[in-house]
Amino acid sequence: MDTMKNMRIHLLLLLCLTVLATVSCGLFVQDLPNGQVPHPDIHDHFVTINDVKYHYTEYPGPGQDIFLLHGFASSTYTWEKVALILQARGYHVWALDMKGFGWSDKPEDAVYSPQQLMKEVNAWMDKMGLRKVVFVGNSLGGAIAWNMALVHPEKVEKLVLIDAAGFMHEMPVPVRLAGLPGALAVARQQFPQPVERPFISVT
Repeated sequence: MDTMKNMRIHLLLLLCLTVLATVSCGLFVQDLPNGQVPHPDIHDHFVTINDVKYHYTEYPGPGQDIFLLHGFASSTYTWEKVALILQARGYHVWALDMKGFGWSDKPEDAVYSPQQLMKEVNAWMDKMGLRKVVFVGNSLGGAIAWNMALVHPEKVEKLVLIDAAGFMHEMPVPVRLAGLPGALAVARQQFPQPVERPFISVT
């Protein structure tokens, strides 16, 4: 009987501590308004395009422009150390917080599709006068990067993809079929070895 009572007391204490920890998580976090960087330095800049304020960083250099674009749930912070290394090697380095990320505006009624974000990245590049850049994209930024290379080839001279996201449209039928149960067995029977290997990698 005492054991059950002690167990209930421990569970109740654990529940209380969990609730307290959850509620107090944000008590000691500074609430910053849009457009304010907690520890700004000479690399932090803001520009307003179509009523959206974008945060970007610029690391000037005499060499080619390198544009770094972050992935989903990320920001220019991704590239903080990389940008300094590239600048030290003579490149002119740029990084952008896309709308809804980092220190850029996050309008609630806005469209956040990859296609829309790509249009906005293109508009920002126009504003900065960027053409023929080395475009480095990670994850979502990678998907936008290679689509920019297809849609706006004048903006991209070289492309670097880091764990880039895939097509912005529906997957091709062969790729979707490759994910079905038994697809590998069919591939082994129907296709020669050189074709089978890329088919296997898709699954």
